Amino acid sequence: MRCALRVGLAVVVASLGLLASQARADVFNAGDFSFTRGAAPGTYVLTVDLPQSVATPEPLGLPRGCVTTGREETGGGARVAIAVTLRCDHSLTPAERIDTPWRLDGATFQSALSADHARHPVELEAGRASLAVARGMPVVRSAPAVVAYYTELGILHILTGWDHLTFVLCLCMLTGGARLLLLITTFTIGHSISLALSFLHVIDVPEPPVEAVIALSIMFMAQEGVLAPRRMAGGRFPLGRYAFVVGSFGLLHGLGFADALREIGVAPPERLAALVSFNVGVEIGQLIFVAIVTLSLLLFRSLGVAQAVRGVALYAAGSMGAFWMIDRIAAMFGVVAAL
Repeated sequence: MRCALRVGLAVVVASLGLLASQARADVFNAGDFSFTRGAAPGTYVLTVDLPQSVATPEPLGLPRGCVTTGREETGGGARVAIAVTLRCDHSLTPAERIDTPWRLDGATFQSALSADHARHPVELEAGRASLAVARGMPVVRSAPAVVAYYTELGILHILTGWDHLTFVLCLCMLTGGARLLLLITTFTIGHSISLALSFLHVIDVPEPPVEAVIALSIMFMAQEGVLAPRRMAGGRFPLGRYAFVVGSFGLLHGLGFADALREIGVAPPERLAALVSFNVGVEIGQLIFVAIVTLSLLLFRSLGVAQAVRGVALYAAGSMGAFWMIDRIAAMFGVVAAL
């Protein structure tokens, strides 16, 4: 029994420790690329904005006849801007590409050599962008391709969205069965509404305060999870109040989802399909996580350690929520750089 307890606690602590080291409301490593002509004939400038964590010094894969003549990095903190100057011995054609070395979750690209000069999302290959710098008008993707692409991104976003997952973990620790289903449903309704309103620019809320309040929502639900057994022992479980609170917090989490969807870029003709598909992907990923947590609790219950594991999970989640909130508020006011 003691061995099983130690194993269960070790799993929970290790998992939550990983979340603490990775947590961000914006979990996508999103990049933005721009390509313009240089001042001298035959020269070009590729400007890149991407997270500092993926900004490796590896070289670009250039078309034949092109060489790098300069590279400059600016910025600090979470993101960095890179300007790479190229010289080519011929005019670039639509078939030629620049292959980038950075692993990203999503990216947008605008080229002064393209037919429409517009910014478009980039389909990644193994996480890397291959940029058609002189392409013609963008190819219109089929509806099934758009749905599959943004559904996959939605699943990826929620399953690597450590703070969102920690909030859902608190819901799983709070209750189970039909009550949990109701709370997950209200959370889904809440974040679906705010995701749509924010993505379509009906509302516009700055990201830093949203991230801080998302962390606060984790602290609140962890506390409620700790207090729940006492309330149920007294014959009280305020399901209606919980549903309202969880739905309200869902509105905040949806703003974080919208920020991620905007950063990866959506072509105007694909906006509606992308919005719906991304949201469906988020729900699929969320249900996968809930299923994993529920099955894990059943296993711990069979070993007689479910309550101990539950307590460790809730206290750890609450502590992480407090850490994230302090970190994000400090970063918001420029006290310290975000950890």
